[in-house]
Amino acid sequence: MRNPLFVAMTFAVTIICTVLSSCAGKNGAADLSASPDDPLKEVAPLDHAAIFAENLVKAEAGDAVAQHNVGVAYLRGDGIGADMAKAVTWLQLSAIQDNADASFSLGVLYEEGRGVPKSAAAAADWYRRAANQSHSDAEFNLGVMYLNGDGVSRDSQKAAHWFHKAAAQGLIEAQFLLGGMYRTGLGVKRNDATAFQWFLAAADQGHKGAAFNLSLMSLGAIGTEQNQEAALIWYRRGSDLDEAAAAFEIGRLYVQGGRVPQNVKAAAHWYRRAADLDHDPAKHALKALNAPD
Repeated sequence: MRNPLFVAMTFAVTIICTVLSSCAGKNGAADLSASPDDPLKEVAPLDHAAIFAENLVKAEAGDAVAQHNVGVAYLRGDGIGADMAKAVTWLQLSAIQDNADASFSLGVLYEEGRGVPKSAAAAADWYRRAANQSHSDAEFNLGVMYLNGDGVSRDSQKAAHWFHKAAAQGLIEAQFLLGGMYRTGLGVKRNDATAFQWFLAAADQGHKGAAFNLSLMSLGAIGTEQNQEAALIWYRRGSDLDEAAAAFEIGRLYVQGGRVPQNVKAAAHWYRRAADLDHDPAKHALKALNAPD
């Protein structure tokens, strides 16, 4: 589960910073569950007891991955009764052997105060330890902490540094945030073309907020050439609307102004496009604009 921590809105951009609250690896957030060979792979419920027993033998022999898995099992109660104290102990044993997943998990626990005293500073330290081993979710969470000033001094440049590292590994939220940061000049030199590219990377992975920003930038020729057809496509991907409804909403954007410059003529164009697809609200909106339908 991702919890919203920071929201900043400017023209054409909405930045939503979130922090992970579950153990995850290079491919994004995942529940704190584990298999013998892959701490991120979900396993069938009937296998948990046997898997725990196998991991415990390896963990007691000093295997760092197995120690992390045992810690996760105690945390979730998979194959063994839940025990937060034992979970933390095993995760710490794994983390001091430089297991990045264990360090990340401890960061989550300290940030949330689960089984340990809640401490943003301690969370940042554990995230940093994992981030220094190229753990993408730890890189992202550490960036969020620098952006918000949680457990560390607020520093948007350091936030951008860690977001870049996470985004380069394909973390969708980091890509989206970098788009917003380059669009607004937060922590980086403002560059609309770079913002567009980061939004594009996130949108290509299905991020709706990024797709919405691409629509606005395509409408306004911001960081890219003006392209109304692309704007409509991106708006639909960002809103799950059909063509008529999306065209109508773009028309409303031009009527309202703010996210795009107010432009009655452009509004009429989009309303007319929706009306031609038999969209009744668009027909009414055209009449309100005194434009022929």
